[in-house]
Amino acid sequence: MDFRERLIAFRLRAQLSQEQLAAACGRGQGWLGNFERGDGFPRVPEIYKLAAALGIHPGELFADLPSQPAGLDNENLAQGVELLHLMADARPEDKRLSRPSWAMIQVAAKAVKKAEGSPREAMADVLAWLAKETRDGTRPRSSEIAGT
Repeated sequence: MDFRERLIAFRLRAQLSQEQLAAACGRGQGWLGNFERGDGFPRVPEIYKLAAALGIHPGELFADLPSQPAGLDNENLAQGVELLHLMADARPEDKRLSRPSWAMIQVAAKAVKKAEGSPREAMADVLAWLAKETRDGTRPRSSEIAGT
């Protein structure tokens, strides 16, 4: 089950409509609809708002995902998401950063963990991974990030 599916499942379990959940987060229905369609990913503060409105711990939106790499915890994943958002703000021309895939989130989380507090190093690792993208649009595996 991916993030999108988990979000929908928690919303339905809480018996909330998209409009109700979005309003509880101070946003519009379209904002939530984007995430439920898999178009984009919420920023870390938004993840916390969603979790609070759903009555769950933020980590539950990530917990037990089948492709969650070993050695990464929910905090690493959240920091990876935040790193991607910072990079998207700095590089608005790179549309891949504004709509990160699950593999890209894993890469960013691994880069954050490996960099041990150095955002510049983490960004360099993510950019190096993205540079390996082939012409047909496929990306290298997330395990191909240096040092992991």
